[in-house]
Amino acid sequence: MQIAVIGFNWETDSYQQTYRDKLEALAAQKGVNLSIYDAQGSIEQQIELVRQAVQSKPDVIALWPVHGEKIEPALQFAYQQNIPVFLINTPVTESLWQYVRGYIGPDNYQEGVLSAKMMHEALGNKGRVLEIQGFPGYKTAVLRSLGFHQYLKDMRQQNSEFDIEVVDVAAGYWSRDKAYQAMQRLLRRHNNFDGLYVADDNMAIGAISALKEVEWSKDYSPKITSATLFGEGYDAIKKGDIWGSVWQSPKEEATLTIDTLILYLRGEDVPLLTFLPIKPVTKDNVDDIQRPIF
Repeated sequence: MQIAVIGFNWETDSYQQTYRDKLEALAAQKGVNLSIYDAQGSIEQQIELVRQAVQSKPDVIALWPVHGEKIEPALQFAYQQNIPVFLINTPVTESLWQYVRGYIGPDNYQEGVLSAKMMHEALGNKGRVLEIQGFPGYKTAVLRSLGFHQYLKDMRQQNSEFDIEVVDVAAGYWSRDKAYQAMQRLLRRHNNFDGLYVADDNMAIGAISALKEVEWSKDYSPKITSATLFGEGYDAIKKGDIWGSVWQSPKEEATLTIDTLILYLRGEDVPLLTFLPIKPVTKDNVDDIQRPIF
């Protein structure tokens, strides 16, 4: 079995690194010939890598798309050459699904919903919330934001007393350093807010560093929710710095990916959407969860 895996940027964070390492180990274990490519966060480079991968004629391509819309030429090319493409970890815009065989990964929209529910629990029915998103145009970032905002919209329609709103948004690019800088910019614009929603724990740790520099304390402690639980995020929940996050495992995601692709290549019936299990984690259940290793 020949599988080409084209990543977003394997060195961006420990989640992607852990996913890649587990994928390589499983492929060797199961006798799969894996070719791994790295787009390094560049959509132009990723389009070219898809072309290169197609020319090597793999049985299937697993693609972690950098941009949910601009990836269209690559998907079209693979489709025209009869090479099936499975999206991994993050999907693409709806109009491009005609070129895709399936998706394997978390339900990113639902992760945003779960983070909004935890923010609701943390704040009650009222609060001003800031948001740090992931990489602009990256569908995971878009869906996690949409899910969060839709939950707040639905609650406003259902409950006249509900008044939690997102008052400002900045991009953290999935980077701790850039999230730190984004939080600094937000703090220059806002000196009064109640909550902070961050698209993953890696960026949340960067944001917390910026908050602590302005003497963030228990006298003024905005509630923070996130959409992917990292090891340091786990520690931050236990300390009380993060109210809640969403558990998903890169090792389990890599396992789900390789197993689903093998089933497909063996001719088994594989659904369009294969979702990774997720669950909210707060101080109430953090002791029941194993600390993530990434």
